[in-house]
Amino acid sequence: MDAVAKKKRVLIGNIFFSPTSFGGATVVAENMALELKNTHDWDVVVVANVDDPALPYYSMRRYSTLGIDVIGVKIPEHRINAADSWHNERFDEIFGQILDRVKPDVVHMHCVQNMGATCLEEVKSRKIPLVTTVHDCWWLCERQFMINSMGRYCHQETINPDVCRHCVDDLAITRRRTKILHSALKSSDLLLFPSNFHRNLHLLNGFPAEKCLVNKNGVKPPKTDFNRSKRPEYTGVRFGFVGGPGPIKGAMLIHKAFNEIEASNYELKVVDAGAARNETWKHDPTWKIPGKVTFVPPYTQESMDEFFSEIDVLLFPSQWKESFGLTVREAMIRGVWVIASDAGGLSEDCIDGVNATVIPLSSDHSYLKKAITNILDYELPIVRETRHISLIQDQGDQLNQTLMKLLDTKVSKRIEVPECQ
Repeated sequence: MDAVAKKKRVLIGNIFFSPTSFGGATVVAENMALELKNTHDWDVVVVANVDDPALPYYSMRRYSTLGIDVIGVKIPEHRINAADSWHNERFDEIFGQILDRVKPDVVHMHCVQNMGATCLEEVKSRKIPLVTTVHDCWWLCERQFMINSMGRYCHQETINPDVCRHCVDDLAITRRRTKILHSALKSSDLLLFPSNFHRNLHLLNGFPAEKCLVNKNGVKPPKTDFNRSKRPEYTGVRFGFVGGPGPIKGAMLIHKAFNEIEASNYELKVVDAGAARNETWKHDPTWKIPGKVTFVPPYTQESMDEFFSEIDVLLFPSQWKESFGLTVREAMIRGVWVIASDAGGLSEDCIDGVNATVIPLSSDHSYLKKAITNILDYELPIVRETRHISLIQDQGDQLNQTLMKLLDTKVSKRIEVPECQ
């Protein structure tokens, strides 16, 4: 038997994967695939959507990326609330065939939008151990992020369909969706969550505590030669914002706050993420403020050091309770002060006055204005503590231990997992 055959094999599923590295969950899925393969000697196979216009729907193409074997399935992009996005019988059949061919020792699923929730039942019908990482609220909310039809955070904890009826097209379909998704997710041996907040939210909605573990998302550390560039005196404080226009990430709060501040000796660097879709946010009226505004192209995991080296403060006044918040942690471990909303998992690693200024989750821009004014009027604060922030290696080590212990126990009743240091 050759060396590869002796390795434990994990099949990882996520709707996106390199080279289509879209969204924070995909970054995490890629990072964990690499950690399991390169650090912990797993045989890793990935299933993901393949973005190839030449392929007919539901055909497959196998390819290698990042040194990882990927089975790409061309999946139609359904509307987020379309039944096929969460109950995709055609993908279920294909996924079952992949499971039979790959014969993994364990399956680790991430985001399955468009793949559908019921593909998890294909795993369990074959009695393969299954771990699912719950990255967002898709399993609870038809709108994925608990943003209501008015564009505001829902603030529900235990989900009440009578509240949801004001946001959805058909409450009967929503009830059916909830029943199917909850059943599929509960078929997992273990559920992993990126933050305590996100775990607790799912406990409130009926998921068993003994199955629910926190596996904090790991952050890519700065390169060994990383060095914050010295701020030119004439620019004043350099603020950064990565959220784009619109209310959810707090862009309008930034607009209102800066327009009520008399000072203009600052710079706001805005990541123009629209450029990734051949668009631009440069002409949005949100960015009309007294100070200097500079637009920079989207950064990657490899180029993020350059962006963070050229800002002093990251603005993150999110208007919804996020499951995590990679950007906030990426900034803090690079010595960038953060002004962040007290918004679920986003602020769990923020220590007010130590590495961040934590403001209330509120549509009232006065809190943000006060935080910005304090920085402009006084000395720029210094980040003093980041050791509690989980790095990619920490997350990978914990995930490896979790998978190995699950395999050892075969049937998971209650698994104690070492905490990340």
